[in-house]
Amino acid sequence: LRPYKDFQNINDNIVQLIQPSKQKYDLIMIVIACRGKVYDEIMKQYWSKFINFVERKDKKIKILMLFGKDTKTSDLNIHESNIIISKHKDSLKPGILKKTIDCFEKIDKQYDYNKVLRTNLSSFFIYDNLKKISDTLNGENLYCGITGSVNKQRFVSGAGIWLSTDNVRYIIDNQHKLSYNIIDDVAISMIMKSISENKTKRYNITDNKQYSEKIHLIDDIINKDHYHIRIKNPKDRLNIDIEYFKKFTQYLYIY
Repeated sequence: LRPYKDFQNINDNIVQLIQPSKQKYDLIMIVIACRGKVYDEIMKQYWSKFINFVERKDKKIKILMLFGKDTKTSDLNIHESNIIISKHKDSLKPGILKKTIDCFEKIDKQYDYNKVLRTNLSSFFIYDNLKKISDTLNGENLYCGITGSVNKQRFVSGAGIWLSTDNVRYIIDNQHKLSYNIIDDVAISMIMKSISENKTKRYNITDNKQYSEKIHLIDDIINKDHYHIRIKNPKDRLNIDIEYFKKFTQYLYIY
């Protein structure tokens, strides 16, 4: 009879062969998402088209739309492979933070990835510049983006948090240390060791200005090496914001 160890080794090898290999990505983009008139229109005019563009253009980037518990998504023009439904409900606090951790755990089990960019629906990305910045960012101990400060606590803006695999796992392992009663991006910063030095930039369209020459504007933004535009005006978002998303998308991602 063969020793038990030999049979155990054979069984382990069989299990490894049966288990599907993880899909590999250089970058996984996690988009904090929810339903509503403005956000549904942003997904229709921009995100669904940007996802399709990236899926055709680049096999190293995966975009995941992260929705709260019990959210209906079947009427959205987004493939189910690009949707994650969290076990937590949508809310500002603690919903976004809990959804983020839940998503981190899911992608860490499902994918082989180099870095994560956690963002939101109000963000518009310029693919070529996004690719450039992603390729230049360090794949280890990465935690960077546009920084701010609250009560002397530096944090990376939740509209664009870059994290390497090791730091995603660090947050997962230390989620019990997070403060769930404060805003998510500040809570994350409080358990991180340091913010990485970086050259990331963001262009903000948040002052209710309505540029008539939107194509000239996006060209200027691209030429200044911005990869990320935050479009979130305080008033009339359904008209002002959607027009920017629509025009920028038509110019860059629809042929």
